[in-house]
Amino acid sequence: MIKRSTPHHQIVINNNSFETTAIKLIRQNDQPVTIVSAYRPPRKPITVQDLHQIFRNQGYVLVASDLNAKHASWSPLTLQNTSGNIIRRFCDSTEYSLNAPPEPTCFHRNCRSTSIDIAICKGMTITDCSFIPELSSDHTTLSSLRDKIKAKNRIRKAWQITKNPLLKTQLNKMQKDIKKDLNNHTNNKWNELLTVASPDDDSLYTLVKSISKNKTFHVPPIVGPMGLHYSTEDKIDLFADSLESSFQENPEPYDNDLSDHVEERVDNFLS
Repeated sequence: MIKRSTPHHQIVINNNSFETTAIKLIRQNDQPVTIVSAYRPPRKPITVQDLHQIFRNQGYVLVASDLNAKHASWSPLTLQNTSGNIIRRFCDSTEYSLNAPPEPTCFHRNCRSTSIDIAICKGMTITDCSFIPELSSDHTTLSSLRDKIKAKNRIRKAWQITKNPLLKTQLNKMQKDIKKDLNNHTNNKWNELLTVASPDDDSLYTLVKSISKNKTFHVPPIVGPMGLHYSTEDKIDLFADSLESSFQENPEPYDNDLSDHVEERVDNFLS
């Protein structure tokens, strides 16, 4: 999002490696600044040519990105991958500034946490880069929830030993907060599923099938003119009769006697 009062326009960057959204900020008495939000899917290969394309013909550029790239220079505890090595060599060769927050931005249950969100700058230098856990993200939501659950379990254990009423109050509050966070996370994931579900492909069918799996839907009886209808055939006939009666052709807005009467009065008046 950007304020309407800020002079800018959107630019299109066609790129095979990244999904990008970019704007150019117009500055008085100075060169414009191009800001790019970039994302690379984990299984998509990355090329040096695509990296050059983002910065080409631009004076000042800030690329804030989730490139799913891992390298020891910005995430010391992670295992490096090919994408991380390519980006590291690209920045070293071009002397572009690469910055990453000191804290991990992606958390895993069974392996080390890593930093995969980085910023690359051309023509400028970032002096500070920090991680903001308050923002909702798939990378952080479940990890924040796990930390809360661990803390809640420690408080519950302490309360079971001491029976301190202050601990009980704190435990109840944490349980409510965790329940609220879990509901929000579930609703967000559900909304994401509904957003991408479409009748044009198999996504909507797959979603419905996953919900209805191992479930039996009971359709209640329908009330008709002759009472309750239980069978499928009777329900179909009842729907058909209802639709037929609802979509009848409209009657003519006059009758013959009225027409004859009107014609007679008009003739008498004209003569």
